[in-house]
Parts: sequence; C-alpha cells; structure tokens
Amino acid sequence: MKFDNERFVENINKLIEMKGYKIGDIEKKAGVSIGYISKLSSRGSEGGPATAITFNFAKALGVSVEQLVNGDFGQISSSIDTINRFVDKLLNDTEANKIEWNAYSINKINELLDDEDGEELPFLIHFRNKKSLPYCYEGDYSCSKYSGIFRKVITYENHELKTCCAGSAFVARIENNTRVWVVALQVFGDENNRDVFYEIYIDKRRRNPDLVCEYMEDEDDDYFYDWESIPLCSTLTKAGVIKNNIMVLYDVIVRHDNDLKIDKEAKEAIMNYLGEVDYVFK
Repeated sequence: MKFDNERFVENINKLIEMKGYKIGDIEKKAGVSIGYISKLSSRGSEGGPATAITFNFAKALGVSVEQLVNGDFGQISSSIDTINRFVDKLLNDTEANKIEWNAYSINKINELLDDEDGEELPFLIHFRNKKSLPYCYEGDYSCSKYSGIFRKVITYENHELKTCCAGSAFVARIENNTRVWVVALQVFGDENNRDVFYEIYIDKRRRNPDLVCEYMEDEDDDYFYDWESIPLCSTLTKAGVIKNNIMVLYDVIVRHDNDLKIDKEAKEAIMNYLGEVDYVFK
C-alpha cells in the first residue's frame, strides 16, 4: 500500500488535538525540529518521513505505527469529541466545586468484593468460579481461598482480564436521574509492565416497579429507584486516544477529594473574622 502522507499528518494532528498535547512537545519526543509537522503538511501526498521518524511519532502519541499510518481518526472523532467535551466539563465543574464526588476507597471496594449481597458498582460483577479471585489490595494481586459465587473487578471490554482497582473509584450526581463514575483500573501481567487505564460509566436512575405503590410519601426518594449502569468509554481500547484528558480529570478529582472539607457555617465564621464579608459561599 502506498504511503499516504496527508492521512499520516491528519492523524498526527487529530491525535494531538484529542489527547490535549502540544505540537512542539510531540515533535520534541519524536526527535524532530520544531515546525516539522507543518513542513510535512506542505508536501501534500508525497514525501513521507523516514521509517524511524514514523515510529517515533507513533510512540510519542501512544498508538501503533499501523494505526498512525493507515488509521482514520477523523472517522471516530464525533463520538470521541463528544466524550472529550463531557470530560472537559466534568473537569471544569470539579475545579469550580459545582459537582461533588464521592469516593469508594480500595478498602471499601474490597469489602464489597467479599459481600455477595453488597452494593452494586458498575465495575464489579458476580461470577461462579473455583479459580482465584482478583483483589485490589494496594494495587497488588492476591488470591481468595474460597470457591463458589464471588465478585470481581472487571473491565467491561473484557470480563476475563485479570483486573484490580489502581485507586479509589469516584461517583458524582450530575443530574437528578444521572450519575457518572470515573474508575482507575490496572491490568495484571508482567510485574514490570502493569498498565493503568480508566473507564467512565453513566448511571441512569430507573423506577423499581416492585417498590411502586399508590401512597408513596416521597416519589423522589432513591429507595424507590434502581441505578442502571451504562459503559461509556475505556482507555484500554478506543478511548485510549483521550487517555491523557481522562487521566487529568481523575487526578483533579483525587486532589479535590484530598482537600480539607470545611463546614459552610464554619467557613462563614472564619471569613467574617477575616473581614471578607463579601466572600461568595459555595
């Protein structure tokens, strides 16, 4: 197949845009001079780069040479761009304290793994198997001595993959009937090559028909509803092109979760004492 220089450059530019990189940083990582991509664009369909440079660009952008040369990232841009804009808004709203994230620590997740009737989380699944059970303890892999019905951490892309949580899972209510989960997972394999990837789930609140009655005191009470999880994206596969953006979101959520929480009334008293009476409380 003839090398398509125009597609190659288009893929580079699209990946830089989707991953939130800077052109100069990618050129530096690829070992070329600043402005190289622009010069490459002017060549049209002819005059592709040397094989070594193509490989360097693929490595810098986190894709295979085959994907970079023959892929068409413009074809998946609509869905990826939608998710990317969603991630950006979650990031901005988190920074502005417009949404509140609740954390499920690794210890809490391990408790739920042990509890057959425990709370349902989108990345936990019941299964019947006599083989060992992946746990999450500080990102390490250990085994259960039991057999029968268990729960395990999964990636929705591949339930058979040995997976654990690489950190706390976070959930936020973004609308009355909608929640969003951001989860960091880890693949087991070579001790020196463990991948951390990220998944996002949407939860939709559905009325539980078994709990509906004519005299419900509060129809908006969560007790009368179930949450149905919908997988949105995984950086293990197609959403890998925006892994950098989702990773930034996750890190910001972690930072906000670690912030000192001050009660509103206590904060008001402090600001009054400081004389900052015009302080806008959130």
